[in-house]
Amino acid sequence: MNDTLAIMLGWDIAVIRPHEPLLGPDDPRLGPRILGGDTLASWSAGLGGLSWLDEQASCRQLRGGGYPSVYAVPAAVVLNGVDLDFVHARYPETVPSLDLSAVIAVPSSEWLLVEAWDQS
Repeated sequence: MNDTLAIMLGWDIAVIRPHEPLLGPDDPRLGPRILGGDTLASWSAGLGGLSWLDEQASCRQLRGGGYPSVYAVPAAVVLNGVDLDFVHARYPETVPSLDLSAVIAVPSSEWLLVEAWDQS
């Protein structure tokens, strides 16, 4: 067995529902400080794993750089936009999966935060 560490190029992604509902992508509370909240879903993704966010006009990037990159996103975009082709297993011995059941319970027009941590 090879003792070298495998390096994953891609992202660890989390969908967060802020404790205080967002008023939209221009909510004045979304400045340098990002609101805390509850994680509704999380997964690992390959290099193209953020393309679903970049392709949506309704998404607003609040912070870039990958440590983390943060987006304000309507819940409907999370439910309909995630490209499952880029979802990876979080651990090598597990099967790739993505549970969006907690996101389904959120009204589709409610704004959520998506954090994406660079794994390169």
